[in-house]
Amino acid sequence: MNDLKNTYENYRKVIDQEISGISEIEELTYFRAPLLYPLKGQGKRFRPVLLLIVGKSMGQKVEALLPAAIAIEILHTFTLVHDDIMDNDKLRRGLPTVHKKWNRDIGILSGDGLFALAYRELMQTSHPRIDHITSRISQVLLRICEGQTRDLDFEKRTDITPQEYLNMVELKTGELIGLSCSVGAMLANADEKIVNKLDNFGKILGQAFQIQDDILEISSDESQMGKSLGSDFTTGKKTYPLTLVLSKLNNTEKKKFMSFLKNNSYNREEVLNKFQKYNAITEGEKVVNELMDQALAELDACPEKTRTRLAYFVELISNRDH
Repeated sequence: MNDLKNTYENYRKVIDQEISGISEIEELTYFRAPLLYPLKGQGKRFRPVLLLIVGKSMGQKVEALLPAAIAIEILHTFTLVHDDIMDNDKLRRGLPTVHKKWNRDIGILSGDGLFALAYRELMQTSHPRIDHITSRISQVLLRICEGQTRDLDFEKRTDITPQEYLNMVELKTGELIGLSCSVGAMLANADEKIVNKLDNFGKILGQAFQIQDDILEISSDESQMGKSLGSDFTTGKKTYPLTLVLSKLNNTEKKKFMSFLKNNSYNREEVLNKFQKYNAITEGEKVVNELMDQALAELDACPEKTRTRLAYFVELISNRDH
């Protein structure tokens, strides 16, 4: 297990080194700083590490996997930059968000530039399936936009069911994690059955990851999480624990609960106590564990080495505190 932990940490360092080396961008003067700024934050690098773990466990060299892994991380950062603008968040990965450091217009341009930069990195990949990989990435990005649109629409409603929420986060969060796994497999020349199984694994893991994130945003603090907390409550954004609470209330009670969250958005103790009153944290944690078991069940057709490393990855996520 320590060997796998060291592998994960080593892959993180490789990703960080590769990203820090992205500086040679011709003809950019005004735009270079806001473009590269969001990549400087210390992210968990879950997605590119997953790609490396899968591809290497199936026999591909890390060097051949790196361009796609870096592209995945840049695409993820692109979605965060635009997400922060829509949510008006002030902190991301321990740094002020791009639109807060500069302004909203620069934030939008930074996200757009990251999108282009990701494809530039991806095109350094030399592989017979690169056209298929590129097409798959495009489809996933469209699904992420669908998920984000649903998320925005949910802010206006109090009748969102837990299942609707799971469907939304499968798109918004799970698709990119599934893509990370499936691209790693494609670059390792895995057959389509295994590619699709790994895609399903990632989608389900993404749901578990997001619910866990929702719980941590209630029980943790900004310094630990490295991003803004409380803004979700003021905007009416739905989380899995919140959908659990709302499913137990009538319309009048729902309005009172949403008003409470808005008025106490930065009173972490009061908010946590209120969610615990409805058993939403415990129920949410139970669903996280169930989803992780479902994700692992998708790996039955994968090579033993891949199953072992991804099982460790699931365990790593299940024990995270930020």
